[in-house]
Amino acid sequence: MQPDNEPKPDGWSFHLESGQEEKFVPESEVPAPRAETISWTGSEFLDQHKSASWYFGLFGFIAVVCGVVYFISKDFISVGFIAIMGILFAIIAGRRPRQLQYIIDGQGIHIGRRSYVFGEFKSFSLQREGAMGYINLLPLKRLHSEISIYYPPEDEQKIFDALSQRIPHEDHKETFIDKFTRMIRF
Repeated sequence: MQPDNEPKPDGWSFHLESGQEEKFVPESEVPAPRAETISWTGSEFLDQHKSASWYFGLFGFIAVVCGVVYFISKDFISVGFIAIMGILFAIIAGRRPRQLQYIIDGQGIHIGRRSYVFGEFKSFSLQREGAMGYINLLPLKRLHSEISIYYPPEDEQKIFDALSQRIPHEDHKETFIDKFTRMIRF
């Protein structure tokens, strides 16, 4: 044990656990204070109900695009590929959201069975879509997509406080893709 009048080594701090003697340990070994755990169950994404007229409009658009491509290229493979992609888009658009368990704790963010450490994210932003609020997490890696987390309105401040302690907050700038997906109700 070092006397009080001697300076402690750089990168070290004093830590005392119950039942142990006083000692200096490297700061990297000092346990971090336990963070509050916030958990809730929420929708995987916002469910935008699509009527039969939405699907008729989509298939009409796909038919027009297929006709234009065939008129220009006279290639059935391109037309078939566009038709298949349109059908897959319609199937994905009709999918219903799952209810997922969301947890924010000292280790990171847990969404269903997936876990993310806070260091994976560049920033986060709060968004509104009607009465529903959600968080967009912007990843550090360029090829990873943003993660959206929907939350109950009564937990907004707790979730914001927990994330802002570990990830920088940025105001979201709406992109063309954001406007387009909202316009087509996807």
